[in-house]
Amino acid sequence: MDVGQDFKLLNTGTRVVFSPFVGFNYWEETLDAFGARCETGSVDGLPCTPGSLLIPFTEQSASGEVSWSSLRLGAELTAKFWDRLTLRADAAILPVAYLSTDVRNLVPRAIGRTAEATGDSGPGWGYQLEGEIRLDVTDHWAFGAGVRYWYAETNSYTDLGLTDVRDFSSDRFGVFGNATYRFNTY
Repeated sequence: MDVGQDFKLLNTGTRVVFSPFVGFNYWEETLDAFGARCETGSVDGLPCTPGSLLIPFTEQSASGEVSWSSLRLGAELTAKFWDRLTLRADAAILPVAYLSTDVRNLVPRAIGRTAEATGDSGPGWGYQLEGEIRLDVTDHWAFGAGVRYWYAETNSYTDLGLTDVRDFSSDRFGVFGNATYRFNTY
């Protein structure tokens, strides 16, 4: 959810609009982790050699849900060519991003038991980039396609049950399509 203001930059054949915004972003995804390496010398009180492999990276060691809540500060640049073609770019910095985890099925075969845990991290940061091309088919209907890249990280302490994670990051790249219908408002 974003709130912003449009500013027209050019009033020639190409109409360019700059729109700074501030907003809130909520992003949830599934976590599937594979493998585990000992870093601190013990896991759940059992000794291990730092750097040793506890679970092979071919075996799943955890699954669950992670969610990011963040502040978005950014801008959108829209350029309309002719009457029907629009190019749009959106860039946002996430100066404050919080991570919440709900991890299940932590299966450290090295110690022979499972655990469930939830955890929260302190503030992190990130950024989001997006680009789209849109074609107005009629005065009301438009169809578009684009690409999106999102990244967020935190270096704060996150409790995952039997172990702790100091650095946690998520990144997503994808393509999207949309259909838009505009109502006559005046």
